Amino acid sequence: MEITKDVYTFDVVKCEVCQFENCHPIDVQIAIGDHTITVAHEGIRIDPPPNFTRRGVIIAITFMCENGDHQFSLNYAFHKGSTSKSRLIGPKLKNFPYVIWRD
Repeated sequence: MEITKDVYTFDVVKCEVCQFENCHPIDVQIAIGDHTITVAHEGIRIDPPPNFTRRGVIIAITFMCENGDHQFSLNYAFHKGSTSKSRLIGPKLKNFPYVIWRD
């Protein structure tokens, strides 16, 4: 993508459970037709699709909150010219997972 104008906005991701501002990205998943690509601390993985079938593409970014070990994802889905966004709340985490960019 060629950047034609630098528009910088700063909007902090807040926990979907408690609104705490210290949230860490755990992984990014891209579901495209016949496979799902996951980018996580361990590297890049390609898996078969989930049990359901869906046209279009889904991009999900999973986060972990430092305040209470909450887990949630921000999801974007594209289908027939429309992009929708949703938020999902996952189970409380028992261990602090590795985030994408750390060793």
